[in-house]
Amino acid sequence: MKFKYLLFLSLFSVCLFAQKKNEIFYAANDYYFPYFLNKPETRVELPKILKEISGLSYYENNILVGIQDEKGIVFFIDVEEGEIINELNFNENGDYEGIEVLDKDIWILKSNGKLIQLKNYLNNNKNETHKHKTALKSENNCEGLGYDPKKKCLLIACKAYPYFIKKKDGKSKKAIYSYDLKTNVLSHQPLFLIDLDSIKNHLGHNSLAKAGLKLLAAFDSSAGDLTFQPSGIATHPLTGNYYILGSVGKLLIVTNPKGIIMAIVKLKKNYFPQAEGICFDPQGKLYISNEGKEKKASILSFKYLENK
Repeated sequence: MKFKYLLFLSLFSVCLFAQKKNEIFYAANDYYFPYFLNKPETRVELPKILKEISGLSYYENNILVGIQDEKGIVFFIDVEEGEIINELNFNENGDYEGIEVLDKDIWILKSNGKLIQLKNYLNNNKNETHKHKTALKSENNCEGLGYDPKKKCLLIACKAYPYFIKKKDGKSKKAIYSYDLKTNVLSHQPLFLIDLDSIKNHLGHNSLAKAGLKLLAAFDSSAGDLTFQPSGIATHPLTGNYYILGSVGKLLIVTNPKGIIMAIVKLKKNYFPQAEGICFDPQGKLYISNEGKEKKASILSFKYLENK
């Protein structure tokens, strides 16, 4: 079995090598992508406890909050020093994937689609923990949590199959859902779907590369299509566009709020070995966190470049 798997991986690699020369990114019409992802402004390594950092959100000044896969702890991180300056314990251990700070509350996403709301987290004596179920489940593999201030809803990005769609129809799609904070209800249908075949076309995959991806997905159905699998999502504070991170596929996809793809950016492995968390500060500075693999976990920052 191991030999067969290695054989398929080799075939997949050959298919990708045989395709046309990769573009650094695809941009729709005259869209301007305002970051140089091969030139981080800063990079800090994180303490060992954050080796599996899985979610990221802006807090204030040079402070971000992070969550990691296994422990029910919110970490307040100084991104200039890479140090943990405070911790907030909220729950038992679990598979936590996303985090978002909204005024006095912190929202946390589990991979099974459940949301945890930490109300009044700044008040140690009166903070409350609320658990919210959604229709999403473990098989949807929820990995990204963001917030759209105009729609006033949380954004949930699923790494695996979309919910409310038959698996045979959802194999070539990735879904973004909205969660209404007024009603505490998940949208019955996806806010929008990302079409993987469209991404392949934008990246210039030829028929051989597409066949390799399809063959690998068929060989390991649990892995699914490896073209792109969302691991994080954030709304740009100045443009309102959604930035959707994919550790699997090594891509950053930018869409408008309707889900139309504006840009597809290739992530270089030496900068993004396992990109899982993404957020912005109010001025548009971009932060991306990497889980630690052979090296320590890290957070990179990228200056916002206005189109002049």
